[in-house]
Amino acid sequence: DPENTGLQLKYLETLFYMSSFREAIQFSIRKKKLQSNPEFWLSIGRTYYELSFYEHSLNALKKYLELTRTNKSEAHYWIAKNYMELEEYGKAVQEFELAVAPDQAIKSWVEQNTAELLPSARQKNKFYKGRLKLSSGYDSNILRDNHKTGDWVTLVDLYQDYYFIRK
Repeated sequence: DPENTGLQLKYLETLFYMSSFREAIQFSIRKKKLQSNPEFWLSIGRTYYELSFYEHSLNALKKYLELTRTNKSEAHYWIAKNYMELEEYGKAVQEFELAVAPDQAIKSWVEQNTAELLPSARQKNKFYKGRLKLSSGYDSNILRDNHKTGDWVTLVDLYQDYYFIRK
């Protein structure tokens, strides 16, 4: 439905989680009506970050902060990540601290990731802590003999934040 803003925002978020970042940007350019919704700017900010367009990401996330009165924790987290990539560690520390401020409705993953990245930002080092996420379940989209069947799958997701020296 071209007029259903909620559905379009879910589609944009789905593109992000499918790592279809360029498609998400192209979709967002065509959907001018979404730009009045704060969630649009959060999604676009995260997407630009994943594409390494840090200044665009910062602009989008700051627009989100201007438009919303509710939970700003996630936006502060992504802003901090941008500053880490730009090696502006003082700003990253400030944003990480805002992300877990007591007056925020903090998502558990924001709290966990901030706890892991904040020491790196404070030490101004270029080492990142790594995490490996394992998950498993059934995939019902696998075709076998021309009909769908469930198969047990195990997914491994290696996060971007692994130990390495950037320079």
